[in-house]
Amino acid sequence: MNLGIIGCGAIGTDVGLAADKMKEIKKIYLFDIKPSASEKLCRSLKKAEVKHVKDFLNNVDVVFEAASQSAVEEYALDVVKAGKDLIIMSVGSLFDDDFRLKL
Repeated sequence: MNLGIIGCGAIGTDVGLAADKMKEIKKIYLFDIKPSASEKLCRSLKKAEVKHVKDFLNNVDVVFEAASQSAVEEYALDVVKAGKDLIIMSVGSLFDDDFRLKL
C-alpha cells in the first residue's frame, strides 16, 4: 500500500514515522505547504518522497490529512473523486454542511 500525507507537522510526522516501519507500506508521499517541513520529515524516513498532492494522488491508496481545515477544503474533493480513501484529522472542516455533503 502507498500512503500520502498532507501536513508534516507533529501529527503527520508521527504517522510518517509509524508508517515507515510497516511492511505493508511500500511508499510514503509527503506534502506540506512549507517545503522545509516535508523535506525534513523525508530525511527521517526510508520509504518517503516529497511531492505535491496532485502529483502523488494517482500513486496512493490512502491519504492522511494532518494539516488544517483549509487543506481539507482544498484537497479532500480531489482525493475522494480519485477514488482514494481519506483520513481527516482536521474534522472541523466537516461542520460545513454543504462541504460535508459534497464529500
